[in-house]
Amino acid sequence: MKAVQGRWRCALVIWLVAYPLITVLLYLLEPTVGDWPLPLRTLLVTSIMVPVMVLWLVPALAARVSAFLETEMPAQHPSSQRLDND
Repeated sequence: MKAVQGRWRCALVIWLVAYPLITVLLYLLEPTVGDWPLPLRTLLVTSIMVPVMVLWLVPALAARVSAFLETEMPAQHPSSQRLDND
């Protein structure tokens, strides 16, 4: 269960980096590439976004929120867990 808890927290951290970065890139690139076909705009945005996220932003944010990423959630009460023999 700990792995599942960690995944949603990692997904949240990645989203907290991806959404603002995509928004800023689209805003900055719009005057130049606004009339490009969507696949080319997407290619340009992702070719900038992925390295920036992976090399700098996600590691920096993960370091700041490491306690959040590593904290275990309290175990659920047995009566609230779904029975597998339904």
